[in-house]
Amino acid sequence: MYKLQKPLISLLVVLLLTTSQVACTSTPLPPYEATYTTKLRGIKIKGVRKFEEVSEARYRISWRAKALWMRLHEWSEFTIVDGRVKPISYHYTRKGLGTDRPIHLSFDWNTLRASGSKGEASYEFDLVPGALDKLSYQVQMQIDLIANPKSTAFDYRVANYSRLSTYSFRYAGAEKINTNLGQRETLVFKRDKKNKQIKLWIAPRENYLPIKIEQLEDGDRNIVEIRNWVSESVAPATQLSSLSSDEEEPISVNPVLQETANSIEDDDF
Repeated sequence: MYKLQKPLISLLVVLLLTTSQVACTSTPLPPYEATYTTKLRGIKIKGVRKFEEVSEARYRISWRAKALWMRLHEWSEFTIVDGRVKPISYHYTRKGLGTDRPIHLSFDWNTLRASGSKGEASYEFDLVPGALDKLSYQVQMQIDLIANPKSTAFDYRVANYSRLSTYSFRYAGAEKINTNLGQRETLVFKRDKKNKQIKLWIAPRENYLPIKIEQLEDGDRNIVEIRNWVSESVAPATQLSSLSSDEEEPISVNPVLQETANSIEDDDF
């Protein structure tokens, strides 16, 4: 379950931004909702990611996933100034398995300090200009691709609850793939991390949203694929809705859930 939920929880996102009187915050990214599914050892996992405006010039990307009785909720709030995402806060909660240790992270850009917590443990650490969180960096990557579709390398400083890490993605070529949305031309990006590799198939037609994600770790391959995408950027007739076929299948309890649930939030994808 650990090897599956990590890339699932960390899928790339899109967002809607409007124009601010204070700074330029316009972006071509529209509101959207995307559904992803995957399976691991007979366990079906479904995730829904949604963008919404929560107040003027403030936005939220939320991610909800479920498997059996387990529920995950992850969200990030941020602004965008001159094409740069500026995080305000990040949150992660999980219910249903193991010890539930919520993660909360806030950014103080005046002092360049971050305050984080995981369960009852608290942390403070220094930020750097341009630092992002585990969801907002995905938005930044999407904005960067829209601005320069021929980009071949991305490096982001990403904060979790206690520290900063560098997330690096490299272009691995173009590929046409078949999806539940139809056949799509995609840009393939890879991220290598010790004994794990993440591979993203990013579709320009869906505003540079990843429509397929593959994680290879210790010889095991897990794949997450898009099931449905709804956006105001295109007419409804051009979008494929598959929600009617997305019914829960009978599944049995698998002990791997209990073994891995407590470490899900520590992954760096």
